[in-house]
Amino acid sequence: MSELTGTRWLRPCPGHWRPGVGPVLLCLPHAGGGALSYAGWDRYPLGGFEPVAVCLPGREDRFEEEPVTDWAALVSAIADSLAPLAHRPLAVFGHSMGALTGYELLRELAQRGWPAPLLFAASAHRAPQEMPSEVPPPRSAQELLDYVRRLDHSGTAELLDDLEWREMVLRPLGADLRLHDTYRSYAEPPQLKFMAQL
Repeated sequence: MSELTGTRWLRPCPGHWRPGVGPVLLCLPHAGGGALSYAGWDRYPLGGFEPVAVCLPGREDRFEEEPVTDWAALVSAIADSLAPLAHRPLAVFGHSMGALTGYELLRELAQRGWPAPLLFAASAHRAPQEMPSEVPPPRSAQELLDYVRRLDHSGTAELLDDLEWREMVLRPLGADLRLHDTYRSYAEPPQLKFMAQL
């Protein structure tokens, strides 16, 4: 893992990582999620791709850091963190808000002169140009709680009754959803295509 020593942003997924070998599959998490969202990917055959998850500020071992609330700052920091992997082919996967982050990251990398990715896979998100034109007001704590409970399929939302656990969940989630809700689409470079929702 010497290529990624010292970076706070990237976490190689156990079971696949081989330093210096094969294309990298950069995995971007959903709103409020972290690198652990992809911890179980060692169970799946990935055709030689080596998954590396992005760990955003405000969660997991970066909980003490403030979540990023500016798109330009977010994608710039992720792009900077990829410098040690610049010699390796890159593919990008993003789920939900991670799909939007992946799209903006690839725009940033294109502006920096990086080669086009081998693959950009977007899951569970509409195309950027289909985002609402009006910015909604910030979500209240109750709306965030309702959001988590609607998405919960494993009973873990009961943990939100614990105030310490609630803060750990709602702090990054609220910041991410605000970032998401204020997103505005821009014309993409010609080599980028964001297809319909998967």
